[in-house]
This record gives sequence, C-alpha cells and structure tokens, in this order.
Amino acid sequence: MALSCRRGFKIIKYYIIFLFIGFGFGQDDSLGLDIIRMKSDITYKGVIIESSKTQVILKNSKSNEIIKLSRKDIENISTPWSRGEKINKVSKGKRIDVNRNNEMKDFQASDIWKRGFSRGFLSEKNPFSFFEWSFYKELNKFSELYFSVNTIFVANGIGFGYKYYLKDKDISSLFLNIGAYLELISDSENNYLVNGFNISPGFSFKGKPFEVFGIYNNKIQKREFNKNYIIGFSLLYQKGQLENKNNPGYNSDYYIGILPYFRVETEF
Repeated sequence: MALSCRRGFKIIKYYIIFLFIGFGFGQDDSLGLDIIRMKSDITYKGVIIESSKTQVILKNSKSNEIIKLSRKDIENISTPWSRGEKINKVSKGKRIDVNRNNEMKDFQASDIWKRGFSRGFLSEKNPFSFFEWSFYKELNKFSELYFSVNTIFVANGIGFGYKYYLKDKDISSLFLNIGAYLELISDSENNYLVNGFNISPGFSFKGKPFEVFGIYNNKIQKREFNKNYIIGFSLLYQKGQLENKNNPGYNSDYYIGILPYFRVETEF
C-alpha cells in the first residue's frame, strides 16, 4: 500500500513538471517586443531604442545585447502596435511608435494647424468637393479636428468636424469622420444654399512620402510631403434653399442619402 502511494506521488510530481514545461513552451516570447526580420532570414527580437534612416539599434530581449542593424539589410519590422497588441513602449515619459518608414518617433500633438490639399470625387469633409484645402489640429495619435475650404467650380463651401482613426494617423487605417458643411451652388439664374451633417466612414491608405525642392523661409530647401489615398462613403442629412435671382423668395427641401468619395491628399 505504501509503495503504491509513493508511486502515485511520483507520477503526480512528474506530471506537474511536464505541465510547467509544456506551459513554458506554449508562451509567446514575442509579446510586447519589436521583431526585425533581415533579408538573410535572421530574426531579432527585443526593444528598438534608436532608429534613423540608415540604421536601427535594438536591445536583445534575452541577452540584453545592443545590436546595430543596417536599414538596407532589413526586410521587415513588426512592432506590438502593428500587431494590434495593447502595449506601449515608454521612453522619457513619451510613447514611441514606428512611422510609415519604420522610423522611431516621439508623438506629440502639434500646437499649430497642419495643412493639406486634396483633389478627387467628392469628399468626407464636404460632399460637394473637387479641390479642397484642409487645416488640421491634432488632438492625439488617433484623432484630429479639421476645417476645410472647397470648390467644385459652380459650388463653393466650407466644412468642419472631427476625424478618428482606428489604428493610427500615420499608417494606413480605417477612420470615421463626423462633420458639418455649408455650400453655395450658383448659376446665372439661381442660388442654392445647402447646409448639412455627414457621417463618413472610410479608409486612408498612406503612400510613400516624396520630397520637393522649394523656397521655404527665404531659402531653397528640400521638403517632405505625405500622400494619402482616401476612399469611403458619406451618410448625409442636409437642407437646401433655392433662390431665384429674378424672382426673390426661397424654396426649401431636405435630403437624406449616401454618396461615395475618392480623393488623393497631399499633407504639408
């Protein structure tokens, strides 16, 4: 009887040991880490502590070794953020992320209104738009306030509202735009004044930045611009007032509908 008990305890002991071993092997050792895959198929895991256009410096998660990697040898960089993990790295009290060029940066909301110019078929900021000039005020890494001025030749107007990005403003992402707009459509006989509200879900695809030489601050300098491709649809509720120039008076109407949009935007 005593022998059977000892054997039973021994079996339970080995079972517990194997259980912990299996649990250890089952853990994802990449959780919360940056993963850099080289063109030579070598993979490094750790925390990126510095990044530039020529190299990336990584602290190895196991050995704490500092590894310097050349940009031209890197195939891909995967971060906790890009994998959808709810983990933020902190450096000097600020969150650090990797931008569309896989370059490290500290995100701080700008104190100035940024500018952009776009052209295309309609818009998420104002449905009646072909050419559009926009001004942005960043609230955080995911959202912004905007004010826009637009024209579609016979129609001119303004729009303002709030835009929220599901992932990040600096990478390709789904977004939701909520805004209001005012538009004046005029011809030789009539003025048509439109005001309304729109809810516009869409997708913003971030293209590669490009550089242009120009005169900035009275100097010839090279400046970087970002190009975005924006597509989606708008849910509209608007009120229109029609005025005949030869017969004063207004006729009002209401419209509820859906309009698609596609635009190419350049950020300054």
